[in-house]
Amino acid sequence: MRVPRGTSLPLAAILLILGIASTLLGADWIEDALDLLLAPTGPGLMSFAGAARIVDGDTLEVDGRRVRLAGVDAPELAQTCTGVDGQNLPCGQQVRLALSAFIGHSVVSCREVGADRFDRILAQCRVRGHDLGAWLVANGLAAAYAGRSGKPLRAAEATARAAGTGLWSGEFERPDVWRRRRGGD
Repeated sequence: MRVPRGTSLPLAAILLILGIASTLLGADWIEDALDLLLAPTGPGLMSFAGAARIVDGDTLEVDGRRVRLAGVDAPELAQTCTGVDGQNLPCGQQVRLALSAFIGHSVVSCREVGADRFDRILAQCRVRGHDLGAWLVANGLAAAYAGRSGKPLRAAEATARAAGTGLWSGEFERPDVWRRRRGGD
């Protein structure tokens, strides 16, 4: 069979093979790569993937780009929280370490959704089939962002809070409140 020039048959065949390989091998990173390839992006928005360096609980560097996870607000690095035992904990650093451990050496794939007021890339990022923002919030390691972008994660935050999961097990000041009290953003 002769394939007309300009058709996407080769790309479709590659995507089909990757999909089958992902199912057979259980390789979640292949699914992330497929999501990245097939994700709709608007004008000027991009998708990218690579190794990640964790800056803080909601900021990464991926493929040389500084990325703020959309919809989440994690404690600042200098922020402390009070544990169940009443002891002060360096929760900002603990969340950074937890995110770093969760990602490990896996490839992180990101889909840009916009920019914040500091002109940082806002993105939804995934690793091994998990949305990083949703994982942080569900595990009580971050709050849903107070703005519109946090709306999809508010139910997960309420569940984590009600269960006393992660930061919600002790006393935790929302990061936006903590920053305002210190004259930050």
